[in-house]
Amino acid sequence: MPVPRDFWGDRLVEAVRNGSVSEARVTDMVVRVLASWYRMGQDEDFPAPGVGMPKDMREPHRIVDARNSSSRQVLLDGAVEGHVLVKNVNRTLPLREPRLLSVFGYSARAADEQTGQGGGFPDSLTFGAQPISWQEVEAGFTMNEDFDWSDIGFNGTLISGGGS
Repeated sequence: MPVPRDFWGDRLVEAVRNGSVSEARVTDMVVRVLASWYRMGQDEDFPAPGVGMPKDMREPHRIVDARNSSSRQVLLDGAVEGHVLVKNVNRTLPLREPRLLSVFGYSARAADEQTGQGGGFPDSLTFGAQPISWQEVEAGFTMNEDFDWSDIGFNGTLISGGGS
């Protein structure tokens, strides 16, 4: 499975042996991974990955200009491959004929700035202050216990780093 061995390897075997996870559940997970693998043709002549967030932004890397019509296939492939399918077994998830479904996460809304000065505070990423205002940064440095702290991030969004 495409995850760290320490997390799933021996621990998953142990969980099956002690009954925490059924063998049928493991089989279901494996079938889903392998079915997707074969459905996408990854077993024969699948192109090497390489489009997306480069390993090192300082090194030469392929740039995809989304405004260029020649990039349409790359963008479509990214959209298709980026989908997450959810299986609602035993109605575990609170989805009862939803009229509205919201999407949250890193890609739900494009960031205003990727390396911005959060709340106007210089070098905010160094201090971990991007999601808060400069007043909150100042209150933190002066240990102002009476400050009215915000319960949400700046513009309702917390952003750090990039990638998945």
